[in-house]
Amino acid sequence: MGKRGNGEGYVYQNAKKRWIVRTQVGWLDNGKPKFKTFSGHTRAEALMRKKEYDEKHNALKNADESLLKNAMSAWLLNKKKICLKPSSFSRLKLTVEKNLIPKIGRFSVSELTPDIIQEKIINNMMEEGNSWSTIKKCYDALNNFYKQCIADRMTLYNPVSGVIMPAKQKFNTKKTRSLTPEEITKFESACSSVYSNNQPIYRHGYGYIFILYTGMRSGEAMALQYKHINLDKKTVTVEQTMVCIDNDDKLKKGSSCKAILQKNTKSESGCRVIPICDKAFSAIKEHIRINYKGNDNDFVFASNDNKPMLYRNFRKSINSVYKRAGIDATGFHILRHTIGSLMFAKKIDIKYISAFLGHSGIQVTYDSYIHLIKDFESDFIKSMNSI
Repeated sequence: MGKRGNGEGYVYQNAKKRWIVRTQVGWLDNGKPKFKTFSGHTRAEALMRKKEYDEKHNALKNADESLLKNAMSAWLLNKKKICLKPSSFSRLKLTVEKNLIPKIGRFSVSELTPDIIQEKIINNMMEEGNSWSTIKKCYDALNNFYKQCIADRMTLYNPVSGVIMPAKQKFNTKKTRSLTPEEITKFESACSSVYSNNQPIYRHGYGYIFILYTGMRSGEAMALQYKHINLDKKTVTVEQTMVCIDNDDKLKKGSSCKAILQKNTKSESGCRVIPICDKAFSAIKEHIRINYKGNDNDFVFASNDNKPMLYRNFRKSINSVYKRAGIDATGFHILRHTIGSLMFAKKIDIKYISAFLGHSGIQVTYDSYIHLIKDFESDFIKSMNSI
């Protein structure tokens, strides 16, 4: 006659008088419970064999869970996904899966030391030519992960606290260039070019000119709806952004990423009302004439099926304009940097430039245009010397 002991499973004697312990050890692929049996000449012997199996199985399970690659994956899913914006989570996930797990994922959480992290992450990534910001993202991700591990009592020590981040000055920072006056003319001409039947070559061409003179980020432009444009007051309101995140259902949807509308901007100061200058005003009126279908909730830069554009398609289109114009440039950021440079050239106050571009602070503006500021300082010194 069988009986169930405390944590022992189902214990009984079979027809041959051998003691059997039958216990569930998991689930089958069809959803049914998976069982394992242990036998012995005595009840104690059968239970001892089950105990030995449990100890070995739990040891392997604990060792597997303590591997950094598994622990960080669980941390991402259970702790970070619920508190980050989709775009922020997607960036953090990319940092972990692309840089951290391939290099140190095989180590256990308690096995990692400052020296291992310093050598295999920081120093190795410097040798590979990664940027300071990319290395800093890895440092921050690992540091936040270990702080959580301490809070969860997985470990008592944060090895990242002994890691040294290299000085930013040791990296070759590539200065973002701006379009020259001649290139601006070529860019505007390419944007407004037409076929022989007078139809525009670029459906969003005038919109790109609008982006140039309003300094919007690509995500802000992609999220722009017609209701945000006030032609009477000659203003555009920026209050949301479009982000591209990993498509979890990529096999079904056929795409590795999807566009998500966030009802906020990159930073708190990113929410702003931008005045529309004359060139931007003329451009957006032409864009509206060509694309507006009567619904103010439509996106200004919509795809052919009137859905939000994916960034890769947005970037591909603007790069096509550069190529037609004969300009050696890629992406949208050069347009944003161009309007900032033009404003500096007009000696506009840095506080206004910072607010216009939606920077999180004046220091960001200063760091972005330090080369121009130094040029102005040099001109100022020459002017003073000529007094």
